Amino acid sequence: MRKMSGEGTVLSSRTFPYILAGLFIVLIGALITIYVFRAFTWIGFLLAIIVLMLNAAAFGMYLYQKTSRYKEKQDARRRYERSQFYLQTSIPYQALLKTDRHRLGYETFQAVSEEGYWFFHVLIPDERQANGFAFADAVFLHQSGIYVLKFEPIDGKVYGSETSDFWTISQNGPLRTREVPNPIKQNAKRHEALLNFREDHIEPVVILEESADLRQPINRVYTPSDFQEALASASAVLDASTLDDIRTTLERNLLHNAAS
Repeated sequence: MRKMSGEGTVLSSRTFPYILAGLFIVLIGALITIYVFRAFTWIGFLLAIIVLMLNAAAFGMYLYQKTSRYKEKQDARRRYERSQFYLQTSIPYQALLKTDRHRLGYETFQAVSEEGYWFFHVLIPDERQANGFAFADAVFLHQSGIYVLKFEPIDGKVYGSETSDFWTISQNGPLRTREVPNPIKQNAKRHEALLNFREDHIEPVVILEESADLRQPINRVYTPSDFQEALASASAVLDASTLDDIRTTLERNLLHNAAS
C-alpha cells in the first residue's frame, strides 16, 4: 500500500507554529498583567498568576482541540487508504477532499461498501465510442442487480426530469441558479456499453450530494443514503454464484482508469 505524505504523529510540524504562537500569547498576557498590577505588591502578583493560569488553560484547550481534529483527520486518512476505493483509484487523500466527484464517490462507497462488489473509474469496451471505451465512475454488483453509477456533486434544489435535456439547480434563492446537462442522459452510454456483457438486471444510477433536494422524484437518482436504503429494500435477482461469474467477466474486460 502506498503511504501518503503528511502522515505522522499528532504533534506534527504543522502543529508547532500554533504551539509557538500560543506560548507567545500566554507570555504577552502575563507581562501585561504584571505591568498593570505591579504597584499592588502581593495582590498584583497573585492576580498575575491567576491570569497566567487562565491564559495557559485557554491555550491548553485550544491545543487539545487542534490536535484532536488533526488526529481525527489522520484516522480518516488511514481508513481511506485501506479502502477498495483508494486501492483501485490511487487518488491521494487530499485530492479526494478537493474534488467533489471523487469525494461523493467515496461517500457512496462508505454508505454501501459491505453490500457487493465495486469497480471504480473503469473503461468499458464499446466499439461505438470514438476511443473504443465508455468511462464509468463506478460499476457496482449487488444481489439486486448491476448498477452503472455516475457521481454528480449537485446540491441545492434540483428541478428537472428523466427526459429533460438540462436540470436547473437553485442554491440560496432564485438569484443563484444554474443549468447542468441531464446526468441521466450522460450516463446512458455507460449503461449501453455494459449491455455488451450482460443484457439483464443492469440499471444506470446517478448519485447526487446528500444535501440535494429533488423537487420531483426522478427514477434512479439518489443521494448516498437514499441509494443504501433502496438497496436494502430491493429484491434479490442474482445469487452468489451468478455474482461471482459476472465479477470474473468484468474483471477480465474492464480497464481501470486511475488517472480520472
